[in-house]
Amino acid sequence: MIRPLLDDSGVKALREALTSADFTAAGIAERLGPGGTGAVNAGDYRGALRATADRDLQPVPG
Repeated sequence: MIRPLLDDSGVKALREALTSADFTAAGIAERLGPGGTGAVNAGDYRGALRATADRDLQPVPG
């Protein structure tokens, strides 16, 4: 039997934390912007990396 990583209260807490951080499909698309979202939809994640580079701890190669 596989044990879940979180119990029901842990799942609830995680859901609340992600929602309060706007970590939703719409929130992510808004953060990435049209260019980053379009790039991800095309399977090219470099656009998303560029769109989030100002918040990354390490610079993204251009």
